[in-house]
Amino acid sequence: MDLLLLAGLGAAAYFVLSNAGGSDASAPSISSDGSLDVTGKIQAIAQAIAQAEGFGVAGKIPTLANNPGDLELGDIGYGKMGEGITVFGSVTDGWNALYGQISGWLLGTSSNYSINMTWAQIGAKYAGASAWANNVASALGVDPNSTLGAYLSS
Repeated sequence: MDLLLLAGLGAAAYFVLSNAGGSDASAPSISSDGSLDVTGKIQAIAQAIAQAEGFGVAGKIPTLANNPGDLELGDIGYGKMGEGITVFGSVTDGWNALYGQISGWLLGTSSNYSINMTWAQIGAKYAGASAWANNVASALGVDPNSTLGAYLSS
């Protein structure tokens, strides 16, 4: 990954983490400084994951736990639910945690996921089931055997 792309990903991660909320999940654009803005892509991935996890469905743990990504980060002060799902103090905190995780995939700071992994490989680690990868890939309009990197460059 070249330095310009890495700088763009860092800027996008900072923007997403500091400005949680809905925005257009459009293709990446080139910022005025020449860096790649992938904010919309991060949000689209987060939305696809939340949908695959059942967030927004009444009575489902991700909804009850304010945790759209169904993340297992331990007890951060609000407890855990089910099989160790972290409870967040607000939905915004849950979205920010998911955005942060995805940003880590893009920046190469994740020890479990990389930009070169396919959605099927991500799904196997994230949820242990191919249905998850198929659901996320379908929501993003990509093949489950395509890579995260290919999605970002589309």
